[in-house]
Amino acid sequence: MSKKDTNLLTKKENEIIRLTSSIKIINAKAYDNQGNALDCIETLHGLEYVMEPEKGIFNEQEILKYAPNSISAAKIRIKNNIASMNDFYLVYSPLIWKIILYYLTLLILIVPIAILFNWSLLIFLVLFLIPIYKLKKIMQIKTDIQLNKVSSSNTKSFNEVSNLVQYEKKILELKEEFETKKMKAEELIEKRFAPPQLTYDKFMSTVENAERIFMSEIDSALDIVRYTTEYSPDIEEQIQAKIKTLKILIKQIDDLLKELVLTLSKDKSKDDEIKNIINEMDRLINSISQYD
Repeated sequence: MSKKDTNLLTKKENEIIRLTSSIKIINAKAYDNQGNALDCIETLHGLEYVMEPEKGIFNEQEILKYAPNSISAAKIRIKNNIASMNDFYLVYSPLIWKIILYYLTLLILIVPIAILFNWSLLIFLVLFLIPIYKLKKIMQIKTDIQLNKVSSSNTKSFNEVSNLVQYEKKILELKEEFETKKMKAEELIEKRFAPPQLTYDKFMSTVENAERIFMSEIDSALDIVRYTTEYSPDIEEQIQAKIKTLKILIKQIDDLLKELVLTLSKDKSKDDEIKNIINEMDRLINSISQYD
């Protein structure tokens, strides 16, 4: 099941994972984690692959948080006077190259066209001056950026936000993994212990309780990473503890799923291993509930 087809995560959550995942380079072409080809942007610093956020999902603050290296984020920083020169190059280099190409084309074609169509000098001047206003505006933006350099404290803040975003990505990936395995486990329980067997209700109840506890832990973990105002070792320790709990719950579901697959063709009277796993899940659920 691809991330495009899954309904286990919201559209925003899927987009967060896409934007925060590593770019894949295959045969000198770049792709995101969904296999979409990425545009290569030529700036004054060289070639850059830019992953743009999908329109209509994030507000400005979320774009800065989840896609800080995008053109969209650079435009927001320029608008709010918190941009760096890299933002300037990212947004305006393509336009500058287009203007340069325009002038080169104009110089190459102006003489033969003027001869053929008897153009006047006035028309040439109009064509020559058209981009001047835009260039003047771009240069003013560059000057403004140079006078408002990004401070080291902003850089530190950016790194801290980046760390929290990576934790958020990990938590969302664990959420998707759990939900996928939980759904498969329910399908196999349905097939293996279809009603009116008493074990069906018991096993389904345990899986549902595991999901309830898991989603509670997910919500708690996401609240920490999304609403933390100051990054600290204590915050990181809390997040890691939540992730550890999530992984333990996933392992329990995974063990149940594996055992259900192994026993599909076995004698239904020999379900001790499955019952043991269910009992372990119950104990884990109770211990987490008591801890919370």
